[in-house]
Amino acid sequence: MFFTDPPYGLQNGDNDELKELQFNGVFRLSPDGKLKVLIKNLSRPNGIAISRDEKTLYVANSDSKNPVIMKYQIIDDGVKNPELFFDGSILSKKDIGAFDGLKVHPSGTVFATGPGGVLLINNEGNHIGTIRTKVRSANCAFDDKFEYLYITSHQYLTRIRIIDYYNKGI
Repeated sequence: MFFTDPPYGLQNGDNDELKELQFNGVFRLSPDGKLKVLIKNLSRPNGIAISRDEKTLYVANSDSKNPVIMKYQIIDDGVKNPELFFDGSILSKKDIGAFDGLKVHPSGTVFATGPGGVLLINNEGNHIGTIRTKVRSANCAFDDKFEYLYITSHQYLTRIRIIDYYNKGI
């Protein structure tokens, strides 16, 4: 199990007296119960997803000063080869929202909540479109058949049918 630990929920964020670590990290809990810090150089690691072949870990950095999605190669005891997957700097200057939830479609397309709504980023890291939500979007999820995308945006829960888009190979 992989998870992130940003300072959200702490009243004073990184400066809160309840914060126990000096960094915001990405962690792995192994099947034998051992916890390991994998990444501690991202300012606001938040959304996290694994590719369908379980070889790539994607991590969204929810920092307006460094709005990026990173990717890492998954190895037996952690991750290696950090690489910039997508830089959202230009988009974050034009639209509201920060990177948060990530999901990987079977096509390899990464669906990332972020500036403007839900970004669709192909497996080469190219932005191929945005589902515009007009309000900040926090998370997204697919149904079990990958026919619908669910989006949480501000006070809304939205469902969008997506299967036709992918069946046509667009």
